[in-house]
Amino acid sequence: MVGLLLGWSRPAQGEVWVDGRPIGQCLESLRRHTAWVDPAVQIWNRSFLENIRYGSPLGHADEKAASMLQVLDAADLRRVLERLPEGLRAALGEGGALVSGGEGQRCGWRGLFCGRGRDWLFWMNLFGG
Repeated sequence: MVGLLLGWSRPAQGEVWVDGRPIGQCLESLRRHTAWVDPAVQIWNRSFLENIRYGSPLGHADEKAASMLQVLDAADLRRVLERLPEGLRAALGEGGALVSGGEGQRCGWRGLFCGRGRDWLFWMNLFGG
């Protein structure tokens, strides 16, 4: 179902309509207003900050430290930041070796908290990973 709504797959038969329109006419808008939290944690061997900013408006603008702290608090990640020796600049290791699976998933919530309001949230397999 999520794949159909976000345009990742097509129906075997028939059409998908949203608000009285074929999905092709509103796909871009649906994607803009949707947050997807994948159960497969995607953490790169880059800084904590880069992992948080990935794919979010914070990645393209200089944000105040207070805004970043609000994001960290909303995702319950401030304790993770405090234990990393280099703080926001600490590389998280291959596959996010320096964070637990749950902490990695919360890094994935970045799109929800980085200044982009979302109307839809698809969060799959809450207890996976």
